[in-house]
Amino acid sequence: MTDAAQVRHAVDTAVAAFGGIDVVVNNAGQAMTGDIQDVDVDDFRAIVDLNLVAPLIVMQAAIPVLRQRGESAIINVSSGVTKMAMPGSATYSSSKAGLNQLSAVARNELKDAGITVSTIYPFVTDTELYESMLGAPQEENAGWQPTPHTAEHVAASILSLIASGDAELSLLPTEWAH
Repeated sequence: MTDAAQVRHAVDTAVAAFGGIDVVVNNAGQAMTGDIQDVDVDDFRAIVDLNLVAPLIVMQAAIPVLRQRGESAIINVSSGVTKMAMPGSATYSSSKAGLNQLSAVARNELKDAGITVSTIYPFVTDTELYESMLGAPQEENAGWQPTPHTAEHVAASILSLIASGDAELSLLPTEWAH
């Protein structure tokens, strides 16, 4: 996802196979925990590269195709943790918070081209993201056991967001939403 040539090839392959692209969902990501003072800068750069730069690369590759379609959509999958200040989440949450702003600017820039850019904020989703998280679990959050959403619930929410064209959709439980 971070190699522009490979992303461009994937877009070209999709166009050749399906005649175009109507929706792009930027969902690739990597989580990482660790106190700010202990975060390895190279790990931080890698997380930012995947969680923030890669969606930009995908959008840049897809925008010309989406412009041809007229009404189309880009959904950027952020994280509910960007709405919190959870200890140990600085690397992940800051990369996803950057995605939030990138999405808001892209929404304004692309609206006249018929491309709707939206951001979804899942909470905890039952996927391998947390199992493959870099870093050690944070003691401050050790007792935190939220009920995860299913991947199917998040997918249905993405479809709802595409249909509504809203700028954002938060899946945070009300007790966590600010």
